[in-house]
Formats: sequence, C-alpha cells, structure tokens
Amino acid sequence: MDIKKQLTQHGYKLTKPRQLIIDVLQDNHDRLLSVESLYEALDRAIDLSTVYRNLEVLDACGLIYRVQSGDKSLFKLICQTDHHHHLICLQCGSTQVIDYCPLPELGQIARQHDFEVAAHTLEVFGYCRDCRTRP
Repeated sequence: MDIKKQLTQHGYKLTKPRQLIIDVLQDNHDRLLSVESLYEALDRAIDLSTVYRNLEVLDACGLIYRVQSGDKSLFKLICQTDHHHHLICLQCGSTQVIDYCPLPELGQIARQHDFEVAAHTLEVFGYCRDCRTRP
C-alpha cells in the first residue's frame, strides 16, 4: 500500500505531522499505541490535538486500525504484508501474527446462510504471557 497515494485518493496530503505519526507507527509495528504513547514517542513535537486529527484522517483513509480497549483507542498501521491475522494484548498492546486463516470454515458457514464474503479481518484480544505473569 502506497501511503501517499492512499491519502491523495481521499483528498489529503502527506504533511510533516502525518509523516511523523506514520514513522512512529512503523517503528512500533509490533504493537498497538494509544494516543498518549504516540504523543510521547513524538517527543511532543506535534500538538496533541494535531495527533488526534491526523489519526482521524489516517483512519478515514484506511491506513490504520483503531481498536477500542476499555475507554481508550489503540492504533496500528495496517500491515502491508501477506494476508494474516493478529493476537493483541489488551494490557501492553503487543501483537503477534497468526498465519492461519479460518476463512474456509467461515466461508462454508456463510454459504449455508446464502451470504457472500467480500472481505474479513480477525483480531483476537487477550493477555500475553508477560502481562499475565506480572505481579
């Protein structure tokens, strides 16, 4: 996925604040980030309201995942690799890739209900071993 092209198709430009946010998300590709942790990783180089606005733009352009965890949103760039799914820790935000895809089984269920699958995502939420064993 070409990020600049995706933004342009939705009427946006790749501004410096957007690029900085994308850079931080790429550097943290293995975990979900809260707005606060993203803001801290940016060393407060961008106003917090600008971070919020740009996350809205990136979400509207289909460039990031937004996951609700309790009362906060967590964000991650949409992967640009082969088809896969994720295990996501609700405490630390770490993500693990699952190469297995259950779509064949789900496709069979969909056909039984005369439903045609156009797309799907699968994210399994829980707690990683490290978070479960912390006192």
